[in-house]
Amino acid sequence: MIERIEWDKLTSNPNEFHSPFMRGKGERPLRITFHSQSLTNLSEEGKAAIELLRELGNLPELEVFETSPGDFPHIVVGEPGPKDDFIPVRLMHRDTLLMSTLVWNKRQWPIIAARLVGPNNQGKEAIEVMLNVLVLAQAHRSVKGDILVTESPLLLNNRSQTVVSETNPRTPLEASQLVGLFLRSRNIYAYRAGPKFKASFDQGMFYWILARYHLPNMWRYFSACVAAGKTRGDDIQELGEAVLIRAVRALQARDAIGVQFYMPQNNNTGDQIMYHFDYLTLVLTGAIDAQARVAHRAYCLNTREWLAYFYKKEFIAALAQSGAQELHELSLKKTFKSFLTLLYELRNTIHGAALKTFTYERGYGPRHILIAVPQPIGQKLLEAGEQLGGAKEWGLTSGFNEVWLEPYSYATALVKESLTAINEVAAATDVSRLLKNGQSIPPLMEEAPQNSEFTWGKRLSLLA
Repeated sequence: MIERIEWDKLTSNPNEFHSPFMRGKGERPLRITFHSQSLTNLSEEGKAAIELLRELGNLPELEVFETSPGDFPHIVVGEPGPKDDFIPVRLMHRDTLLMSTLVWNKRQWPIIAARLVGPNNQGKEAIEVMLNVLVLAQAHRSVKGDILVTESPLLLNNRSQTVVSETNPRTPLEASQLVGLFLRSRNIYAYRAGPKFKASFDQGMFYWILARYHLPNMWRYFSACVAAGKTRGDDIQELGEAVLIRAVRALQARDAIGVQFYMPQNNNTGDQIMYHFDYLTLVLTGAIDAQARVAHRAYCLNTREWLAYFYKKEFIAALAQSGAQELHELSLKKTFKSFLTLLYELRNTIHGAALKTFTYERGYGPRHILIAVPQPIGQKLLEAGEQLGGAKEWGLTSGFNEVWLEPYSYATALVKESLTAINEVAAATDVSRLLKNGQSIPPLMEEAPQNSEFTWGKRLSLLA
């Protein structure tokens, strides 16, 4: 389940909105802090995410700090006096003091550090290491930092603890994707930046490149649809294109839900979330259904095309009878069937009573917008979710004979699995059979053209 950001109401400027995702007179930058000491021995993906974040840190919409001296202002944790109940914190840019602040309740932090370390690791050294990390995270919070970019397991593994969760520790990839969403909420689609330049796409190109990056098998698939469309005299090219267009629309809808997710939750955000959530399930079923129709024509099935759906037994049987062996096997895979359940069960609610949201709040934590799922649909979603990463990954919870879902977690998982399914269907469909008998197969595009905008797809995926 995607964790909420705890926008700090206690240390924030009263003239600023709590959430940087809010727009208007009180809008503010998103503030991220690099936990420099932890950002060593990163994976290649982690290194790429940090490099990208450092570049984008040049944008005025972001404010970047570090926990050791570097290119950005850095946090210095001072030594408290023997009688002080606070730890002094300074924000420095080279030799210039930008801010002086405090981490309060000095005496409580060793106790909290020992509790977090646990009874099995009560060694003095382990507690000291936890204490240093914990105070540094609180220092980040004291300078009004929003996101702490870290690879420290001491923080990441304790995110359920309030003293850690309130500092919002995130991995480099989690941070880069959140920063990307934030920038897109400001209509900024930058993928490179420096002190004096910014390179960006427009909205349409950004999502088009991103969709095609996640759907590599669609290059050959759509290329065949285009070639066949020139001789068939039907709309096969438009059907292939519809798959891509709907993948783009799904990415946009997921982001629209995400923007609302990171704002204070109320009836208005709930209404916006449901608007985009209903649309998301419709547009994704449209993409999969279009692929079923392409398959129907490629294999010349003897069933009616308007009944071509991957969840229909008659369609699956017809694929087997027509030699569509790979596609038939894919249709029978348990994971593929689970994906269809998670997509179509919610999409089909459009024919009945509307899904409803309600606000959930635990203790003093932030409010959550959840969707109540009617039974027996809820149980089907729980079982299918367990087959694809676990119900928690999908934002699904249950209790008192009811099932609820957190819409942004569900939307994110659904888009990911949908793109995987679309890509698998594209690979399993013999699209060369779309061409007429005796027609030579032209060279089909197997991958993204070199030296084109599409070569930026991997970097864009770090932002989305």
